[in-house]
Amino acid sequence: MFGGFYTVRFQLGQASGRGVMYVHDGKMLGGNSAFAHIGTYEEIGEEIAIVINTVRHNPDPNYPAMAGTDDATLFARGRRDGARYLFEGRLRELPDTPFRSVMTPVEEQPLPSAGSAAEGNVVNGLYSLRLRVLDDLGAGLTGVMLLNDGRILGGDAYFYYLGTYTSAGGRWKARLSTRSTLRPKVQIRFLLATRSVSAFPVRMTTRAPGSKQPRSQANAVCD
Repeated sequence: MFGGFYTVRFQLGQASGRGVMYVHDGKMLGGNSAFAHIGTYEEIGEEIAIVINTVRHNPDPNYPAMAGTDDATLFARGRRDGARYLFEGRLRELPDTPFRSVMTPVEEQPLPSAGSAAEGNVVNGLYSLRLRVLDDLGAGLTGVMLLNDGRILGGDAYFYYLGTYTSAGGRWKARLSTRSTLRPKVQIRFLLATRSVSAFPVRMTTRAPGSKQPRSQANAVCD
C-alpha cells in the first residue's frame, strides 16, 4: 500500500533534484531546500495517479526553479517496483518535457515516538525550515518539515530529518536528527546551544480540524 515517508529523486528533462515526501490518506506533503511539494494521490488498480503543486519557500536565487517558474503543477502516474515507486509524467507548464521520479521509503523503524503538543499551540502542517549556526560562520540549511502530533518528518535536497517536538505556551522545543539521502549511515544530531531554528508555515499548509491559525514564526531549541 502506498504510504509513509520517502526520499525522492526526480528528473525534468536534463535537470535533476532530490527531496522528501510524506504520503498518507490521499495527501502528499514534502519538498527540498527551496520548494515545498503539496499534492494528492489516487490508487487506480496497480497504478497511482498524483497531482503535485510546487511552491517556493526559500527566496535564495541560487536555487532556480527547474520549470522556469516558482509555481508549477505536476501530473504523473506510477507503479510499485519492489520497495520503491517509479513515476512518469509532465508539468502543466512544460508539457513537452518528460518528468521521472523514484520514491524510496525511509526504512528506519520505528519512526520517532511522538512528543506532546498542547492544543492551541503549534499546529499540524507543512513548514519551511531555516537553521543557522550561532558562531557567525554563516553556515546553515533550509528545508521543509511536517509537524504532526508531536512528530517531525522533513528534509531538503541532501538530508532527511526525523524527530519529535513538544509545544506549550506558544513555544516549542524539538529534538532532530538527520541522515544523508545519498549515504543513509551518515547521521547528524542538532546539539543544544549550537544552532537556532525558525519554522514558517508553507502556503497551502494543512491544519488539524478546529485548530487555530499557525503563528507567523515558531522558535525551537534543539537538544
